[in-house]
Amino acid sequence: MVKWEWRLVARYWLLAPSAGSAECYCRFILTSGSLEGSRPTLFRLVEVSPSWISDTTEDAMSPIRRIAAVGIVLAGLTSTLAAQDRGWMVQAFGGGYSHINNLNAAGTAHWNTGFNIGAALGYQATEYVSVQADFTMAQNKAVGITSFADKKFNRYYYGAHLELRYPIGETISPYLFAGGGAVTVSERGGTEIANFTKPAGMFGAGFMVALPNSRASVLLEGKGLMYQWDRGGFKKTQLDVGYSVGLAYRFGR
Repeated sequence: MVKWEWRLVARYWLLAPSAGSAECYCRFILTSGSLEGSRPTLFRLVEVSPSWISDTTEDAMSPIRRIAAVGIVLAGLTSTLAAQDRGWMVQAFGGGYSHINNLNAAGTAHWNTGFNIGAALGYQATEYVSVQADFTMAQNKAVGITSFADKKFNRYYYGAHLELRYPIGETISPYLFAGGGAVTVSERGGTEIANFTKPAGMFGAGFMVALPNSRASVLLEGKGLMYQWDRGGFKKTQLDVGYSVGLAYRFGR
């Protein structure tokens, strides 16, 4: 176990200017289970300046002092802890790409398994919440009874999503995300289907595994993409699924 001391010093002359300025402090012990851990798992108050808080004289300002002390300590501690998990992050990933919904109800027109690659740029606002901009390119082939059978199609998704994570210890962080944007569908090397763009919803889940002594993490995630296909004689909501492995790197503290 390793310990850090955090000390807050403040002056209360705004509360009692006539009494002059006086110094107060509160000392905390932050305890973590890891020498390299950046997120303390426990904190406890071990000392409060008695000359400022524990004033036994009949001073009308004493209740205000106590309230102000608690407010200052909580604000400072919250800011200190939150700052440890803030920062910009980048991700790069790739993997497989498949579908759940066929182009028709009979299942005679659908897609084979393809691949996806992508990148994301995000900001970790708190330990649990981040906002990310996402770009994913996927490719697979149409199969079955269609006029564009055996043609390969690219899908370019670009959008933003909100991500919620819950760290487990210092290493593993499972997360959920959902958002939206647009997807552009493009036939590769053909003219059977003209390029088109549709609104798209995106959602998924995964987890990150932090690499020791590093700001980098390995990520594994599954991502669903929903959009409307209304070309080539078909009109069906598509639900595509990408499953990826990648790397994430966080800047900042």
